[in-house]
Amino acid sequence: MILKTQVYHYDDKSPRQVLKHYQIAQTSVKVCTPIVFLHGGAWRDPTNTYKDFDKLVDQIDLELNNGNGTFISKGDSDFQSEDCYNIDLYSIDYRLSPEVKHPEHLKDVLLALNYIREELNEDMVSLVGHSVGATLITQLCCPVEELCKLFGGHNYQRLPLPKISHVMYLDGIYQVEDMIKEYPSYLFFVKEAFKNENDYLNNCNDVKFNLDKVTSGKCQEVYSSMKNFYLIHSTKDELLSLRQPQLFYKWLTEEIHVEKSKISQLYLDLGKHNDVYQHPKVAKMIVDFFYVDK
Repeated sequence: MILKTQVYHYDDKSPRQVLKHYQIAQTSVKVCTPIVFLHGGAWRDPTNTYKDFDKLVDQIDLELNNGNGTFISKGDSDFQSEDCYNIDLYSIDYRLSPEVKHPEHLKDVLLALNYIREELNEDMVSLVGHSVGATLITQLCCPVEELCKLFGGHNYQRLPLPKISHVMYLDGIYQVEDMIKEYPSYLFFVKEAFKNENDYLNNCNDVKFNLDKVTSGKCQEVYSSMKNFYLIHSTKDELLSLRQPQLFYKWLTEEIHVEKSKISQLYLDLGKHNDVYQHPKVAKMIVDFFYVDK
């Protein structure tokens, strides 16, 4: 059962600077790394919020509790049982374009993760990102030196953050330049999210080929510190083809040499682009992949 949900403000510049905390009581898993969800929406869609994952969390609850879960918000609960273990999940919201441009979306995610680390005492998390949420994860995984270039004299990249255990990418955008080549009409929302062409071509993330040895080595170090990666993409996605996850897999394995055994590719019918993050099969994958100690 879901014991409680609570919304926290991690900054006060915008109503979007909030995160939602869910807590599930279950008897299946003893050791549970918290999960942090990052929503998509092309950096701009106000209908995509931290609430995007309400249904998915409900379905995770159902998976863990043998179909007996219900999505309810009870506030703080006194529910206690020696046989029950709590699972914590978080969903981050962030400011959107055109109100802000890159790297402000990423800055908000860093501030939210810092809040989760410092105020909610989570020192390790797993990440799940949908669409641009997956892009934000690739940005989080840039070496500190690369993030320094984005933020100039501000030390957002050096904020204390939780370590990353596992990552699940859902129908993600990994390489903006390649996406525009495949879908030229998408340039309109990319221009809205980034300052200029150089910004989205060179400053989005390090998912590029023929990196210099220093950058490649630092990327390899960052990704090698994580346990496993799950590349999930719906074969019925009407907005993004399999070209994006396939390119990202090639980059992971050939450019920065992540062990293939750490990467799972799952391409299957999960409905349309915005069906994926609510799909029962995704909830089952999260339980099977992240909560293995059953």
